[in-house]
Amino acid sequence: QQKFHSNVIVGKPARPTPSISSPMTNIVFNPPWGVPPTILKNDVGSGLARRGSSYLARKGLRAYDSRGRDVTSQVNASNYRKYFISQPPGAGNALGEVKFNMPNGEAIYIHDTPHREAFKNSYRALSSGCVRTENPKEFAEIILGTDSFPMSRIKEIVSTRKTYSKVLD
Repeated sequence: QQKFHSNVIVGKPARPTPSISSPMTNIVFNPPWGVPPTILKNDVGSGLARRGSSYLARKGLRAYDSRGRDVTSQVNASNYRKYFISQPPGAGNALGEVKFNMPNGEAIYIHDTPHREAFKNSYRALSSGCVRTENPKEFAEIILGTDSFPMSRIKEIVSTRKTYSKVLD
């Protein structure tokens, strides 16, 4: 019996979404985003080459050294690989407001997106490999159970803009 239906956005032809089978382990509300290696190499590097550190600011990205110090202003196209680049939770976060973790060797997961307009398109092979779902809060409510984790609680958690992880039983 189908309990949920949603439009999705999947990997573009150059970065197709692989077939995976993995149990979902947790749901993260207001997730931070650590830029994965493929996106770091293919997108961030070229963005830095074109625009310098203003590229990071425009995308809401921050760079940290191995000690956790913010070194965003020091990052350029020749040194970005030695830093951890991430995006804090918020309205423009690449993962949106909800992330569904399913550990796998491909680093693929399901998540929200700040680019909701893309769900109206008939062609939706636009991501870098992960699956974006149009109705992430509803999906979370179904997975967590409306009795124990109703939509009102989900909306309350999301409104805090603080990261909250719910481990699945």
